[in-house]
Amino acid sequence: MAKQLLGKEVTAALNERIKAKVAQLEEKGVKPTLGIIRVGENESDISYERGATKRCETLGVACEKILLPADVSQEELLKVIDDVNKNDAIHGVLLFRPLPKHLNQSVIENALDPAKDVDCMTDGSMSGVFTGKPIGFPPCTPQACMEILDHDGIDCTGKKAVVIGRSLVVGKPAAMMLIKKNATVTVCHTKTVDMPSVAKEADIVIYAGSLVNPGLLELCKEKCEIYNSAKMTLEEVLEVMVKGHGDGKEIVRLHTGDPCLYGAIREQMDELKKLEIPYEDCPGVSSFCGAAAALEAEYTLPGISQSVVITRMAGRTPVPEKESVRSFAAHQATMVLFLSTGLLKELSAELIEGGYSEDTPAAIVYKATWPEQKVLRCTVGTLEQTAREADVTKTALIVVGEVLDGTYERSKLYDPTFTTEFRQASCSKKELGQTGENQSTEMRQEAEGQSK
Repeated sequence: MAKQLLGKEVTAALNERIKAKVAQLEEKGVKPTLGIIRVGENESDISYERGATKRCETLGVACEKILLPADVSQEELLKVIDDVNKNDAIHGVLLFRPLPKHLNQSVIENALDPAKDVDCMTDGSMSGVFTGKPIGFPPCTPQACMEILDHDGIDCTGKKAVVIGRSLVVGKPAAMMLIKKNATVTVCHTKTVDMPSVAKEADIVIYAGSLVNPGLLELCKEKCEIYNSAKMTLEEVLEVMVKGHGDGKEIVRLHTGDPCLYGAIREQMDELKKLEIPYEDCPGVSSFCGAAAALEAEYTLPGISQSVVITRMAGRTPVPEKESVRSFAAHQATMVLFLSTGLLKELSAELIEGGYSEDTPAAIVYKATWPEQKVLRCTVGTLEQTAREADVTKTALIVVGEVLDGTYERSKLYDPTFTTEFRQASCSKKELGQTGENQSTEMRQEAEGQSK
């Protein structure tokens, strides 16, 4: 029987332990102090700072803040770190990252004394995690996991442990710390095969409504909590995540395709960072790639188009005027339009006004890669009529461009008359014409023979 390990009880016990240690140190005349170094006014850093300050106040730990302008020089910041290293009244240091681009982050991180590096950002602190030597501090999240295991009295000796993620912040340190506890460790990551097995092990799945193939939800285990985010606000989604994380559960935020396109994931990731909840973004295959496969199309054909514009029509959510469909249409590149199936009449007008002719090839791909996929070929002028006749009103992509016509120039990539870095041209264009004609006749005759 699996046992769910909850973090709240451990946190309460750990707080009491730390408060007792703080009191003991104060009796000896030592006031535990955390130094916070913040460069610039990044909102995420300020939010993290508020959380750290509040935590220090709860535990009776003093907090000394060193706030520097975003244009601070590397020499000035290194001087601040050197002063902190030498200041015996500061016992641990948090340096918020990432730093502004004009600063060499690696050099600055490693200038900090590992003995004061409570965020495990120095190479010295990380070496302590991997060698088992008492150098610096391990990263907070994997250390919290070990605290939970210890609190619950779980002996990891001989146990099989699975770590999902291989970052230096969580995954790799957690694996090394479990090995130190004599566990046999398997590390899974974004290149791990059989990703559906991740869903099978999840305790909580939050999926993007009708956009997600329901067959994926059938992979979830029996007691998994499943939430449809189509009916939820960002705050409600985060509430589920925060509670699940606090209860020690494995959470999957299931999007369709690749959420980097119109997936609203940035705001979710930013909030998780503020809340110090670790996550990993697993890439997927976007529906615009699935649509190309369904159309047997290549979006970048030589002599036709070497650019792909991915955009959408302005609807209830506006689009900047400089990114209007009309302005992009002027380039005559391949266009892929999301979230525009309900505005096809307006879309046609925008495309034509921008420069496409009414008879420019177009296609509507409904639920690309799904079992019920539909591929509807048409023209820019017949988009609305084609969708109406097929009863397609949503969950479809629109593809526009001459790449759908079938005429194009031969690629230079495999052209025997073209020299590349890896091979020399093997014949002239005239010779290629004669050879190609002969080869075409031979292949046609061979195909006819096989069919007989």
